[in-house]
Amino acid sequence: MTIQGEITVRISHEDAQILRIEMKEVIDYLSKCLAQYCSGSKPTTQFITAIEFMQSVKIGRTKFDELIAKNKIKTIKKKRKIYVLPSEVDRYFTDPSIN
Repeated sequence: MTIQGEITVRISHEDAQILRIEMKEVIDYLSKCLAQYCSGSKPTTQFITAIEFMQSVKIGRTKFDELIAKNKIKTIKKKRKIYVLPSEVDRYFTDPSIN
């Protein structure tokens, strides 16, 4: 669809200032998202999958199952899928009780 012609809209100085501020917020947000995307980091999520956790800490399924059985990491199971809090990755490396 093409639009031909020109439309002129007149807005007050105050409305123009508000529009500039809101457009800057959108640009800042998009810049932040682009920076995350280009750096390869994922946006912050509430949970990661078991496989993402195992890849992050470089362990196999047997070790992962042992950690769950000994309540060393916090997990949530939904149907057949296991999810882990992203903070558990840091805790895996910093908590001396996890080995």
